[in-house]
Amino acid sequence: MLHEKSPPHDVILVANGPGEVAGWAVPLARALRSLGSSEKVPLRLSLILPPCQFSTGRERDVAASLNLFDRIEGPWDCLKVIAGLKRFPVGHRACLVHLGGDLWYSQMLSRRLNVPAFAYVETPLVARRHRPFRRLFVPTAPLAKELGESGVPEAKIRVVGDLRADALSGSLARSESRSRGSVVMLTGSRAQSFLWLLPFFLEVAKTIKQARPEVSLSLPISPFLPPRLVEEALRKEEKTLKDTGIIVVEGGRWDLLASAELALTIPGTNTLELSMLGIPMIVVLPLQEPGRIPLEGLLEWVGRVPGIGPWIKWVAIRRYIRRKRFVALPNLLAGRKIVPEMIGPLSPGEVAGEALRWLEDEEGRRNMAEALRNLHPEGGGAAMRIAQEVLGRDG
Repeated sequence: MLHEKSPPHDVILVANGPGEVAGWAVPLARALRSLGSSEKVPLRLSLILPPCQFSTGRERDVAASLNLFDRIEGPWDCLKVIAGLKRFPVGHRACLVHLGGDLWYSQMLSRRLNVPAFAYVETPLVARRHRPFRRLFVPTAPLAKELGESGVPEAKIRVVGDLRADALSGSLARSESRSRGSVVMLTGSRAQSFLWLLPFFLEVAKTIKQARPEVSLSLPISPFLPPRLVEEALRKEEKTLKDTGIIVVEGGRWDLLASAELALTIPGTNTLELSMLGIPMIVVLPLQEPGRIPLEGLLEWVGRVPGIGPWIKWVAIRRYIRRKRFVALPNLLAGRKIVPEMIGPLSPGEVAGEALRWLEDEEGRRNMAEALRNLHPEGGGAAMRIAQEVLGRDG
């Protein structure tokens, strides 16, 4: 991938879980490659994956399969580089871009490698830790204003738009057309959630199919799930899959979603991506087994302690739900309820009933889709805007 003659411009992307790798790192890497090629900038592109409780362990394999990166380092190697136990040579032209996870890892990598650091952020939490970063790229003007009011110098903040819009660009154009009676079910990209929710959603599918035989049901499989685990789980549910006619899709996932009339999903990045596509959705959070729900920060690690861990998780989740009005990212972003949320010890029948109600409500789905699209007026182009500044080609 490198130009042969002049020394390379090193760009190091630091991203953690599936959402950040697919939604942020990949579109930025593609923009960097495109700009580097058109501007004849010799580029060495690296991806470092810091430790992350939301990681599936497949991030490195998925990223490597795209042939975008010259170097990819996993969590242990990330820690070794920070500790000075592993060499990570960079040229005299180099920089680092933080794309998710704890800012500490990017800060320490920047210090160890002696390279300037940038950060793409979507919450105001960076306001207290902005000093190590030369520039903060943000998706929206309101966030930029909030950071400025929190003490971040305005000259340091740049509104670029949402990187996920670039990740979804091929599907956004197709999201206007809907396949009548098409429902997609998203079980998440983490093995624990997939194994738990697959049987649950299949029971939902059976009830929907009994009431509406003409409905088309699809199950997109995240590329971040271990293939063997997926194969074994689907084999166990082979009869149900066949009886309900569920289409299992591995690849082309957003092309499938773009034409869906309704999505059933769990809280997480999926809800924001569906929102950008204007896909009506029901966000489901069954609380029968709270120990299986991933949490942020130290709570997740404590929650994995045998015996007491699941109880601690249950207490933390209940407190979160009492404190926060919403769990779906579009609702949190809007500050009001746009998409329905179902939270609690849910039965598949209850979820199916809600899905059937929304399938009958064409006007309600249309209004939801319009409200979701209105949350994202900035459109695409964020990846190229960041790439231009990172490579010194900005203006």
